[in-house]
Amino acid sequence: MRYLDDKARTVAAQLNQLCRKNVLPLEQFYIKFCDYKSDNVIPDVDETWEKLNSYMLLEGKDLHCWIRGSFRTPKAVQGEYYALEFEQMNQSSRIQVLLYLNGEMVQGLDVNHTRTFLEPDTEYDAAFYCYFDFISPFSGLTPKLLTICEETEQLYFDFYVPFDAMNCLEESSDDYRVILHHLELAANLIDFRKPYSPEYYDSIRRAKEYLKTEFYEKECGKNTDVTINCIGHSHIDVAWRWEVKQTIEKVQRSYSTVLHLMERYPEYLFMMTTPQTYLYVKEQAPKLYERIKQAIREKRWEVDGAMWLEADGNLPSGESFVRQLIFGKRFFQEEFGVNSRTLWIPDVFGYSAALPQILKKAGVDRFVTGKISWNDTNMMPNDTFYWKGIDGTEIFTQFLTTKDFFFVDHDREFVMINGAMDAREVKSSWDMYRNKEYNNQALHTFGFGDGGGGPTYQMLEFQRRFAKGIPGIPVTKMNTLDDYLNQSEENFKSACEKYKRVPKWSGELYLEYHRGTYTSMAKTKKLNRDAEFSMAEAEGLCSLDVIINGQTYPREQFDSLWKLVLLNQFHDIIPGSSIKPVYELSDIQYEQVLNESKKYARMARKHIADRISTKDGYLVFNPHSYECSDVVEIDGSFGFAPSVPAYGYCSFEELSFTNNATIRSNSIENRYFYIELDEKGRIISLIDKRADRELISGVGNDIAIYEDKPMRWDAWELTHYYKQKRYEISEPVTITPYQNGAKAGLTITTHFMDSVIKQHIVVYDEIPRVDFETEIDWKEKDLIVKALFPMNVFSNKVTAEIQFGHVERANHTNTSWDEAKFEMCMHKWVDISDNGYGVSLLNDCKYGFSADENVIGLTLLKCSTEPNPDADKCLHHLTYSLYPHENQPAFGGTVQQAYNLNQKMTALKTKEKAGNLPSEFSFINCDKENIMIETLKQSEDQSGFVVRCYDAYNMVSKPAISFGFPVKNVFICNLLEQNREKLEVVNNSVTIPVKNFEIITLYIEI
Repeated sequence: MRYLDDKARTVAAQLNQLCRKNVLPLEQFYIKFCDYKSDNVIPDVDETWEKLNSYMLLEGKDLHCWIRGSFRTPKAVQGEYYALEFEQMNQSSRIQVLLYLNGEMVQGLDVNHTRTFLEPDTEYDAAFYCYFDFISPFSGLTPKLLTICEETEQLYFDFYVPFDAMNCLEESSDDYRVILHHLELAANLIDFRKPYSPEYYDSIRRAKEYLKTEFYEKECGKNTDVTINCIGHSHIDVAWRWEVKQTIEKVQRSYSTVLHLMERYPEYLFMMTTPQTYLYVKEQAPKLYERIKQAIREKRWEVDGAMWLEADGNLPSGESFVRQLIFGKRFFQEEFGVNSRTLWIPDVFGYSAALPQILKKAGVDRFVTGKISWNDTNMMPNDTFYWKGIDGTEIFTQFLTTKDFFFVDHDREFVMINGAMDAREVKSSWDMYRNKEYNNQALHTFGFGDGGGGPTYQMLEFQRRFAKGIPGIPVTKMNTLDDYLNQSEENFKSACEKYKRVPKWSGELYLEYHRGTYTSMAKTKKLNRDAEFSMAEAEGLCSLDVIINGQTYPREQFDSLWKLVLLNQFHDIIPGSSIKPVYELSDIQYEQVLNESKKYARMARKHIADRISTKDGYLVFNPHSYECSDVVEIDGSFGFAPSVPAYGYCSFEELSFTNNATIRSNSIENRYFYIELDEKGRIISLIDKRADRELISGVGNDIAIYEDKPMRWDAWELTHYYKQKRYEISEPVTITPYQNGAKAGLTITTHFMDSVIKQHIVVYDEIPRVDFETEIDWKEKDLIVKALFPMNVFSNKVTAEIQFGHVERANHTNTSWDEAKFEMCMHKWVDISDNGYGVSLLNDCKYGFSADENVIGLTLLKCSTEPNPDADKCLHHLTYSLYPHENQPAFGGTVQQAYNLNQKMTALKTKEKAGNLPSEFSFINCDKENIMIETLKQSEDQSGFVVRCYDAYNMVSKPAISFGFPVKNVFICNLLEQNREKLEVVNNSVTIPVKNFEIITLYIEI
């Protein structure tokens, strides 16, 4: 039957060619180059414009131009319609166009969306706002007016869709033979001798009628046991290989294209996430925004996704995740009246085990992703399951299952976010699905992403025919994400009850790929950590300033700053996988966040300090929820401040600016530690004198530099084989004494190629911690830099902090799952402990680490060259610390020491004065040390204040939280500050039962 297959292919190609009855180049068009537009005002043509011609050579990167001209469509003819085409003959040009007709934004045009539908007998003033980023010079850019033979086009789709389906089937199958039989008979009815003649049209109609009655009505619709739910979608990265300002244009192009096609295809349903992009449209294209709102009211455009944008799933703090949800859900509710219940982040590089609880407590009870299919070693066992977080919260989870036929890697099968609407992808959505016995519904999101405009008209034509139930292909239907998930979860629950087994996954969804994203662009990650803590301090102090002094809370300013933080947590910005200009803007935005948040913190701190009775000396503020003893910086020197009350302050006459450690040429000794270095500045002995225990087994603080040459995805990837080629530091090392007030130790200066690594190894009289204050002036590329610590502690696991808790991970390679985690993500600390003793490695800006038996490796730098050739080539400042401890209570104070390292106490010089606040005070205090107060801020309704805390130890407790200011009422509520339940207030204190790793949010009325 092969020749019949070839015949059908030839007929389909002929029909496709004959769809375009006439092509008229539009020659009276003019071009003018420009910069990014700031509005939708179309410039008038004047003497500065050039006449556009097909020979004009266009070249350059990140360029814009306007092309403008006018034309008139012919009068209406039965069976024909007119379209404007802006076809790109060269795929590498990737011109992206926003089309205006008669002054109104109509749609985007690109390599996949080349056609705009026109009305007959109409005068058009056309303006093309073009963006191009040419790989090579390009010519041949000419608008064309098409006359489309609608009858031919409809027959083409009727014929081609079953032909496409047939080619996904086994030739020996009954469905293959049935389809081929009817295509053969239909093809024999078509008279191609004189296209567009009466005989041609008569044959076209007979062939179309034959397929309608004999194939679509009699042979289709028999395969209804399985349904593929089709949702139009266009995943758009807020930044990646383009800047944010280009994304603002991408969303206008894509969203207008969706609306243009909705006018022609009433069944078309589209889903889009990311409130940040809707805000861009609201600000830049208000008319388009109103049209989107109307489509949402008509339930044809679905908004979901819950977060402000599709953030990275590992790196943001717990409070950042909360704000992503607060800002995202609030925008959808206020702008569109939609309660978003689904977290849709299909393209990020792993998912924290803290997310299920965070989502559930924010009113989000479903989760959809597809990225885990990119695992390089193991495949997840289920596509539909309950995902259980560190606290036991379970959330219904659905993986995407459409196969990516373009990304092939050995024996792995990847899934895609934005698919085509062709037979093999539709069929694969069911074939790839691993829980068929639990659910007969599969999901297929289709359309072009990243500014590609979403679905094309061809995809929508295909879907109309797949919806009839083509033999051998599951029947499709357009659906909303919400309806699909409702039906799937209902099916899933029924099947679980039937089979008496429930598919679950407990713990993090670790992506066995893109492990370099924990480290790439170290500066960005440092700025993110600093911004998160700076915002927390500013909000807390300003809240107290309102409560105590009646000052105005800078709500609008904080919202604006938080939106900058949330923007830069996008899953291609904070991971370090965007182009260089993205980070040039990101640096400016983070600087704004840090400068302004610190300004508000200083103002509030001063207002509070003005009311405090102080001595001639120092006033120290403690931002933590526990009594803190640590060093503070005064005029560049460091003094030790003991026992500052929780979330409060203390006035001191004196601070200790001394350090009694014994510093020798290669050793440091104080009452806690004896540290000895070799000639390269590495630790060869670190004795905890309290436990009489050697901590280092081998050489510690070993700066290991490896070649980093991944096979692909340079900025993203850290490969299994990276340790095979290590470069030794061969330059001489200088070791000199160091002291700055309460800090003392040794300074190690190391040279590697053109780079310099300088470290102060610091100890304290009253803090049992060793700090490695590090400055790296880095100039190299294609290397990975780690600090290795072989700990003299035996354990088969390590414990790493994540958002609102911690997780345990294997440090061996017993299974393929263990082996694949050769690089892992943490937040402020990782710990290795036996049953009585352990050592924690703390940090103030790092996320990637490795654990190879007893060797903990903190990943400092990953200097990739693509897509940013200058990644990590800059000056870096960071601190990591060793904190040895006994294990009672949990990790012996590790949690508190990590907070101290990341968020310093602040000191002011004071003069003696009387005030109406005592010289030492705690504004908020908790009587259980496992409870960390993460947040104090004004409530979202601006009528109260919110305290957010969590159990950091994985233990049940019943803490009493006391307030140092009068409270009227206290309520426990969800993360959105809703569903409030009143608590009993006794002596300005509330007692709350807290479960393992539970996040508690209190709403306080003053």
